[in-house]
Amino acid sequence: MSLFQKTLLVFGVLLGLLVAHLAAPTVQAQAMGPLCDDRKDMLTALDGKFDEKPVSLGLAGNGTVVEVLISENGSWTIIMTSTNGVSCLMATGEHWRQLPKHTAELAL
Repeated sequence: MSLFQKTLLVFGVLLGLLVAHLAAPTVQAQAMGPLCDDRKDMLTALDGKFDEKPVSLGLAGNGTVVEVLISENGSWTIIMTSTNGVSCLMATGEHWRQLPKHTAELAL
């Protein structure tokens, strides 16, 4: 095997390792799926870690309950709870602001 072939082989192996390393976090994130837990445990964790508490909820067409939790410092979380009591984290963020309530007299 010539020096050129050996160099090309080493380069190919290193390139393969680099691609595998860069792709690994993506594969791992896809395999994790949504974060789900018992609703009571999830509410306890969100209150303990972020001081977030439920402020609104609604019933989705598929029977799940959608809840918004917020903290006084502006962090927020949206969870969906299925009929079996398992809640899944749908979205999280910062800088939540409550809009003023509109009166019934306002025309849409």
